[in-house]
Amino acid sequence: MTEFEELALKKITKDYLVDCIYGRINTISSRYGINNVDISTYIGWDSAGFNQKYNRSNDLRITTFVKIYAALIDLISQKEMEMGLDAAQLSVIRLDELITASEVSVAELFNHISHAVEGMTDFLSTNELKQTYMRMKPFVLVSKRNKRFSDREIDVYINYYKAIPHQ
Repeated sequence: MTEFEELALKKITKDYLVDCIYGRINTISSRYGINNVDISTYIGWDSAGFNQKYNRSNDLRITTFVKIYAALIDLISQKEMEMGLDAAQLSVIRLDELITASEVSVAELFNHISHAVEGMTDFLSTNELKQTYMRMKPFVLVSKRNKRFSDREIDVYINYYKAIPHQ
């Protein structure tokens, strides 16, 4: 694996991980009728802040994630109390609802890329890593259409994707 391939795969994998986490945040918040403007306003950002953080950044800072998580917990509680639900029975959003095994697998793939470059292991050496890599395909296809990555970066993903035996 070349240095360019390493950087391209890390960029794609990191962006995919951030996309997965924001997707989970949106799924959970929409179950409670909370939109991105509610989250932005609660955190103290302007009303488009949530979307701007997602669209402008290829990174999800831990402080941003914690702010969003805490805002979700508070906003859900507020919504339930407004509806007159018993405070003792308020919903609880656990961290493992935002960071699932799927997101952990993507983070493992990110670390695995470094290990493969350093010669510590063969690239995509386990079925789990191959499955995680293949699950990124729709994200990569949409990213190609949106020109999120260069054609050369997309080609790196495709070349390794083609090398995986498909059943």
